Amino acid sequence: MGPIQSFEDLIGLILRRRWLIILVTVIGTALGAWYAKSRPDVYESAASIQVQTPIVAEDGQTSAAMQTMQTIEQRLTTRDNLLALIDRHALFADAPALTVDDKVLAMRRSIRFQSVSDAAGGGLSAIIIAAKAGTAGKAASVANDLAQNVLDMGAEGKQASADAS
Repeated sequence: MGPIQSFEDLIGLILRRRWLIILVTVIGTALGAWYAKSRPDVYESAASIQVQTPIVAEDGQTSAAMQTMQTIEQRLTTRDNLLALIDRHALFADAPALTVDDKVLAMRRSIRFQSVSDAAGGGLSAIIIAAKAGTAGKAASVANDLAQNVLDMGAEGKQASADAS
């Protein structure tokens, strides 16, 4: 038969090939479901911190919130801090064969820091900290722990500034 020239030709083609279409659909669905079930469960949780920065700091310099955020992120993702986080939340307990370096690398890959700019586009408005883990509870506790560490480091910085004044 030649090219499809009418709607009836299309319906006829589909009806003639219905078993092939059904077979491909069933096999594709079964393979897709099998692949999805064979993948490990990964949950992601995010904590959001609103940042309030003065337009002009006390010394007359503009605020460097983005640089401060990078410093905090670097401090949180050091090897010692990540190992402490792994121990606190009993992460990788189901994978005893992983070396310490592998655990630290996996932890770094599972954490994401995202800065949100303010409406003017010049400053930092919020920080989103996302963490991935094998269970929803662990992902949430890791994200919340990191957010609390950010708040603690911010408070330490303010205290240090106040002590220096």
